Amino acid sequence: MHALAVNCSGLETGESVAFFQGQYNITNWSRHRRVGRRTRITLDHLMASSAIPLIFPAVKVHGQFFADGAVRQLAPISPALHLGAEKIMVIGVSGDTNRIKKKIKVNGDYPSPAKIMGHMLNAAFLDSMEADVERLSRINRTLDRIPEDVRIAQGMELKPVELLEINPSRSLDEIAGEHADEIPRALKLALRGSGNASHNGSGILSYLLFSQGFCKALIDLGYHDGKERAEEIKKFFADHYIDRREPIAPKVMA
Repeated sequence: MHALAVNCSGLETGESVAFFQGQYNITNWSRHRRVGRRTRITLDHLMASSAIPLIFPAVKVHGQFFADGAVRQLAPISPALHLGAEKIMVIGVSGDTNRIKKKIKVNGDYPSPAKIMGHMLNAAFLDSMEADVERLSRINRTLDRIPEDVRIAQGMELKPVELLEINPSRSLDEIAGEHADEIPRALKLALRGSGNASHNGSGILSYLLFSQGFCKALIDLGYHDGKERAEEIKKFFADHYIDRREPIAPKVMA
Protein backbone atom coordinates (compact mmCIF):
# COMPACT_ATOMS: atom_id res chain seq x y z
CA MET A 1 0.00 0.00 0.00
CA HIS A 2 1.33 3.41 -0.98
CA ALA A 3 -0.61 5.50 1.54
CA LEU A 4 -3.66 5.69 3.78
CA ALA A 5 -5.50 8.85 4.87
CA VAL A 6 -8.27 9.42 7.41
CA ASN A 7 -10.13 12.73 7.35
CA CYS A 8 -11.19 14.49 10.55
CA SER A 9 -12.74 17.87 11.29
CA GLY A 10 -11.01 20.02 13.92
CA LEU A 11 -13.65 21.47 16.23
CA GLU A 12 -11.33 24.23 17.48
CA THR A 13 -9.46 25.19 14.30
CA GLY A 14 -12.32 24.56 11.87
CA GLU A 15 -9.90 22.82 9.52
CA SER A 16 -10.42 19.60 7.63
CA VAL A 17 -7.36 17.54 8.49
CA ALA A 18 -6.28 14.53 6.44
CA PHE A 19 -4.11 12.43 8.73
CA PHE A 20 -2.03 10.19 6.51
CA GLN A 21 0.50 7.40 6.77
CA GLY A 22 2.49 6.33 3.75
CA GLN A 23 5.65 6.51 1.67
CA TYR A 24 8.22 9.04 2.82
CA ASN A 25 8.14 11.03 -0.44
CA ILE A 26 4.63 12.27 0.50
CA THR A 27 4.84 15.63 2.24
CA ASN A 28 2.38 17.62 4.37
CA TRP A 29 0.17 20.09 2.53
CA SER A 30 -1.82 23.16 3.44
CA ARG A 31 -4.77 24.70 1.61
CA HIS A 32 -7.60 26.98 2.70
CA ARG A 33 -9.36 25.24 5.60
CA ARG A 34 -7.82 21.86 4.72
CA VAL A 35 -4.43 20.39 5.57
CA GLY A 36 -2.58 17.10 5.38
CA ARG A 37 -0.56 15.85 8.35
CA ARG A 38 1.72 12.83 8.47
CA THR A 39 1.13 10.60 11.50
CA ARG A 40 0.69 6.99 12.55
CA ILE A 41 -2.95 6.06 11.96
CA THR A 42 -4.64 4.61 15.06
CA LEU A 43 -8.13 3.65 16.18
CA ASP A 44 -8.58 7.15 17.62
CA HIS A 45 -8.31 8.66 14.13
CA LEU A 46 -11.01 6.31 12.84
CA MET A 47 -13.32 7.00 15.77
CA ALA A 48 -12.85 10.75 15.40
CA SER A 49 -13.49 10.56 11.66
CA SER A 50 -16.88 8.90 12.24
CA ALA A 51 -18.05 11.01 15.21
CA ILE A 52 -21.18 12.78 13.95
CA PRO A 53 -21.39 16.07 15.90
CA LEU A 54 -24.03 16.18 18.70
CA ILE A 55 -24.68 12.46 18.21
CA PHE A 56 -21.36 10.67 18.80
CA PRO A 57 -18.68 12.14 21.10
CA ALA A 58 -15.70 13.92 19.58
CA VAL A 59 -12.31 12.27 20.07
CA LYS A 60 -9.14 13.97 21.26
CA VAL A 61 -6.26 13.41 18.85
CA HIS A 62 -2.91 15.19 18.95
CA GLY A 63 -4.11 17.60 21.64
CA GLN A 64 -7.42 18.74 20.14
CA PHE A 65 -10.89 17.36 19.58
CA PHE A 66 -11.95 16.09 16.16
CA ALA A 67 -15.27 14.99 14.73
CA ASP A 68 -16.65 13.49 11.52
CA GLY A 69 -14.29 14.11 8.63
CA ALA A 70 -17.08 15.02 6.21
CA VAL A 71 -17.91 18.18 8.15
CA ARG A 72 -16.40 21.26 6.45
CA GLN A 73 -14.66 18.99 3.96
CA LEU A 74 -14.63 21.27 0.94
CA ALA A 75 -12.74 18.90 -1.40
CA PRO A 76 -13.14 15.23 -0.36
CA ILE A 77 -11.10 13.91 -3.32
CA SER A 78 -8.16 16.25 -2.65
CA PRO A 79 -6.32 14.04 -0.08
CA ALA A 80 -6.16 11.15 -2.56
CA LEU A 81 -4.65 13.46 -5.18
CA HIS A 82 -2.08 14.78 -2.69
CA LEU A 83 -1.12 11.18 -1.90
CA GLY A 84 -0.37 10.62 -5.60
CA ALA A 85 -3.52 8.93 -6.92
CA GLU A 86 -3.84 8.72 -10.70
CA LYS A 87 -7.12 6.80 -10.56
CA ILE A 88 -9.90 7.37 -8.07
CA MET A 89 -12.80 5.08 -7.27
CA VAL A 90 -15.54 6.90 -5.38
CA ILE A 91 -18.11 4.78 -3.56
CA GLY A 92 -20.95 7.15 -2.69
CA VAL A 93 -23.97 6.75 -0.46
CA SER A 94 -26.36 8.98 -2.39
CA GLY A 95 -28.80 7.54 -4.87
CA ASP A 96 -27.48 6.96 -8.39
CA THR A 97 -27.23 10.46 -9.87
CA ASN A 98 -27.49 9.07 -13.41
CA ARG A 99 -30.91 7.54 -12.85
CA ILE A 100 -34.15 9.39 -13.49
CA LYS A 101 -35.29 10.74 -10.15
CA LYS A 102 -38.78 10.00 -8.93
CA LYS A 103 -41.07 12.98 -8.57
CA ILE A 104 -41.39 13.77 -4.90
CA LYS A 105 -44.88 14.45 -3.62
CA VAL A 106 -45.10 17.58 -1.48
CA ASN A 107 -47.85 17.40 1.14
CA GLY A 108 -47.39 20.91 2.50
CA ASP A 109 -47.02 19.80 6.13
CA TYR A 110 -44.34 21.38 8.27
CA PRO A 111 -41.30 19.04 8.23
CA SER A 112 -40.66 16.98 11.35
CA PRO A 113 -37.52 17.55 13.48
CA ALA A 114 -36.11 14.27 12.19
CA LYS A 115 -36.66 15.31 8.58
CA ILE A 116 -34.98 18.66 9.17
CA MET A 117 -32.01 17.02 10.89
CA GLY A 118 -31.69 14.47 8.09
CA HIS A 119 -31.66 17.32 5.58
CA MET A 120 -28.89 19.09 7.52
CA LEU A 121 -26.81 15.92 7.79
CA ASN A 122 -27.11 15.31 4.04
CA ALA A 123 -25.97 18.87 3.37
CA ALA A 124 -22.97 18.42 5.66
CA PHE A 125 -21.91 14.95 4.57
CA LEU A 126 -23.03 14.33 0.98
CA ASP A 127 -23.16 17.52 -1.06
CA SER A 128 -19.42 18.28 -0.97
CA MET A 129 -18.52 14.86 -2.40
CA GLU A 130 -20.99 15.16 -5.25
CA ALA A 131 -19.73 18.66 -6.03
CA ASP A 132 -16.10 17.51 -5.97
CA VAL A 133 -16.81 14.60 -8.32
CA GLU A 134 -18.52 17.02 -10.70
CA ARG A 135 -15.55 19.41 -10.45
CA LEU A 136 -13.01 16.65 -11.18
CA SER A 137 -15.03 15.48 -14.18
CA ARG A 138 -15.16 19.03 -15.53
CA ILE A 139 -11.38 19.46 -15.10
CA ASN A 140 -10.79 16.15 -16.90
CA ARG A 141 -12.93 17.29 -19.83
CA THR A 142 -11.04 20.58 -20.00
CA LEU A 143 -7.62 18.88 -19.94
CA ASP A 144 -8.69 16.50 -22.71
CA ARG A 145 -8.91 19.54 -24.99
CA ILE A 146 -5.44 20.83 -24.11
CA PRO A 147 -2.53 18.97 -25.77
CA GLU A 148 -0.03 17.50 -23.32
CA ASP A 149 2.90 19.43 -24.83
CA VAL A 150 0.99 22.68 -24.29
CA ARG A 151 0.30 21.77 -20.66
CA ILE A 152 3.99 21.04 -20.12
CA ALA A 153 5.11 24.23 -21.87
CA GLN A 154 2.74 26.33 -19.78
CA GLY A 155 3.80 24.63 -16.55
CA MET A 156 0.29 23.38 -15.78
CA GLU A 157 0.34 21.14 -12.72
CA LEU A 158 -3.07 19.66 -13.47
CA LYS A 159 -3.25 16.19 -14.97
CA PRO A 160 -6.17 13.96 -15.98
CA VAL A 161 -7.34 11.64 -13.22
CA GLU A 162 -9.37 8.59 -14.19
CA LEU A 163 -12.56 8.43 -12.15
CA LEU A 164 -14.99 5.61 -11.40
CA GLU A 165 -18.04 6.58 -9.36
CA ILE A 166 -20.37 3.98 -7.88
CA ASN A 167 -23.58 4.96 -6.12
CA PRO A 168 -26.21 2.67 -4.59
CA SER A 169 -28.97 1.60 -6.94
CA ARG A 170 -31.50 2.14 -4.15
CA SER A 171 -31.97 5.04 -1.79
CA LEU A 172 -30.46 4.31 1.63
CA ASP A 173 -33.21 6.48 3.15
CA GLU A 174 -35.85 4.16 1.69
CA ILE A 175 -34.07 1.09 3.04
CA ALA A 176 -33.77 2.72 6.46
CA GLY A 177 -37.52 3.40 6.40
CA GLU A 178 -38.17 -0.29 5.73
CA HIS A 179 -36.24 -1.13 8.92
CA ALA A 180 -37.72 1.62 11.05
CA ASP A 181 -39.26 -0.95 13.41
CA GLU A 182 -35.72 -1.97 14.41
CA ILE A 183 -35.02 1.41 16.05
CA PRO A 184 -33.81 1.01 19.66
CA ARG A 185 -36.26 2.30 22.27
CA ALA A 186 -33.90 5.06 23.40
CA LEU A 187 -33.61 6.37 19.83
CA LYS A 188 -37.39 6.27 19.40
CA LEU A 189 -37.76 8.44 22.47
CA ALA A 190 -35.07 10.83 21.23
CA LEU A 191 -36.83 11.21 17.89
CA ARG A 192 -40.22 11.45 19.63
CA GLY A 193 -41.75 9.15 17.07
CA SER A 194 -40.89 11.44 14.15
CA GLY A 195 -38.42 9.03 12.62
CA ASN A 196 -40.61 5.96 12.35
CA ALA A 197 -42.11 6.68 8.94
CA SER A 198 -40.14 6.14 5.76
CA HIS A 199 -41.44 9.39 4.23
CA ASN A 200 -40.89 11.49 7.35
CA GLY A 201 -37.63 10.73 9.08
CA SER A 202 -35.77 7.97 7.27
CA GLY A 203 -33.03 10.42 6.27
CA ILE A 204 -31.74 10.66 9.81
CA LEU A 205 -32.38 6.95 10.38
CA SER A 206 -29.87 6.07 7.66
CA TYR A 207 -27.22 7.77 9.83
CA LEU A 208 -28.28 6.38 13.20
CA LEU A 209 -29.66 2.92 12.51
CA PHE A 210 -27.10 0.18 13.21
CA SER A 211 -29.47 -2.77 13.50
CA GLN A 212 -28.56 -6.16 12.10
CA GLY A 213 -31.33 -6.10 9.51
CA PHE A 214 -30.43 -2.67 8.15
CA CYS A 215 -26.69 -3.41 8.03
CA LYS A 216 -27.32 -6.71 6.24
CA ALA A 217 -29.53 -4.94 3.70
CA LEU A 218 -26.73 -2.43 3.00
CA ILE A 219 -24.15 -5.21 2.61
CA ASP A 220 -26.43 -7.09 0.21
CA LEU A 221 -27.06 -3.91 -1.79
CA GLY A 222 -23.34 -3.15 -2.04
CA TYR A 223 -22.56 -6.71 -3.13
CA HIS A 224 -25.33 -6.62 -5.75
CA ASP A 225 -24.27 -3.24 -7.14
CA GLY A 226 -20.63 -4.34 -7.25
CA LYS A 227 -21.51 -7.51 -9.18
CA GLU A 228 -23.62 -5.49 -11.61
CA ARG A 229 -20.57 -3.40 -12.51
CA ALA A 230 -17.94 -6.12 -12.09
CA GLU A 231 -16.57 -5.87 -15.63
CA GLU A 232 -16.36 -2.08 -15.40
CA ILE A 233 -14.46 -2.34 -12.11
CA LYS A 234 -12.06 -4.95 -13.54
CA LYS A 235 -11.39 -2.72 -16.54
CA PHE A 236 -10.74 0.26 -14.26
CA PHE A 237 -8.11 -1.70 -12.32
CA ALA A 238 -6.85 -3.62 -15.35
CA ASP A 239 -3.21 -2.63 -14.87
CA HIS A 240 -3.29 -3.96 -11.29
CA TYR A 241 -5.74 -6.83 -11.70
CA ILE A 242 -4.62 -10.46 -11.46
CA ASP A 243 -7.11 -13.14 -12.44
CA ARG A 244 -6.63 -15.74 -9.69
CA ARG A 245 -8.33 -18.35 -11.86
CA GLU A 246 -5.36 -18.34 -14.24
CA PRO A 247 -2.28 -20.31 -13.12
CA ILE A 248 0.69 -18.10 -12.24
CA ALA A 249 3.86 -19.22 -14.00
CA PRO A 250 6.63 -20.03 -11.48
CA LYS A 251 9.73 -17.89 -11.48
CA VAL A 252 12.85 -19.69 -12.65
CA MET A 253 15.95 -18.89 -10.67
CA ALA A 254 19.22 -18.87 -12.63
